[in-house]
Amino acid sequence: MAIKYLVGLDRDDTLNLDKLTYFGVEPNWKELLKIIDGVYEGLKKLSAHPEVALAVVTNQVGIAKGKFDEQRVIEINEYMDELFKEEGIKIDSWQYSPYSDKKGAQRWKDKGVKNINWNYILEDDDLRLQLIKPNDGMMRKACEEIGADYNQLEKYIIGDSTSDAKAAIQAGGTGIIVTHPEIKEGKNARYQAPKIEEMMQDPQYEGKVHWIHSMVDAADLILEEIQRI
Repeated sequence: MAIKYLVGLDRDDTLNLDKLTYFGVEPNWKELLKIIDGVYEGLKKLSAHPEVALAVVTNQVGIAKGKFDEQRVIEINEYMDELFKEEGIKIDSWQYSPYSDKKGAQRWKDKGVKNINWNYILEDDDLRLQLIKPNDGMMRKACEEIGADYNQLEKYIIGDSTSDAKAAIQAGGTGIIVTHPEIKEGKNARYQAPKIEEMMQDPQYEGKVHWIHSMVDAADLILEEIQRI
């Protein structure tokens, strides 16, 4: 059966808990890896649908910032993929963006960051900037990998931030922001809630963004919409 629905999945603080903002910076990251409650159950539901493809689309700006290298991200993705396979979950594509723009790098430099990897700092006209959420470049790459027509797919992105929702909207799809209670342990959660509340009150996003509290609810929402289409 042909793929009709592409569901993008943010990684850190959506699939796994990220207490230190840059998951993977720790040498014992495997011991620290915790899949958030409800993720396995929700992804099983989505993966079981024959017309749904799942793609991880994760900004990994820690590479550009010099926190770790690409190999670390690849190792984490491969390890998580094995965990999902053991649960009967198929992730059809794993995409990550290691880049930052020059403005972001300058902010880091001004704050005293010393290990910036300038190989990943892009000029303003570099097309690879489209791979950074809130752009939808990673969704497009995932679509190429699974061999589907991007314009013919219904698209969703599930994530923990407004940038995930905005990427979904740029893709012509629906954003689902999941703020599971466990994510309160992470640094990112301290500023996300006010930004999400502001977005939800903005008329331009009405009907395009949902804010819920578990991957199971996100999966149910998507599957209910599929039934109505």
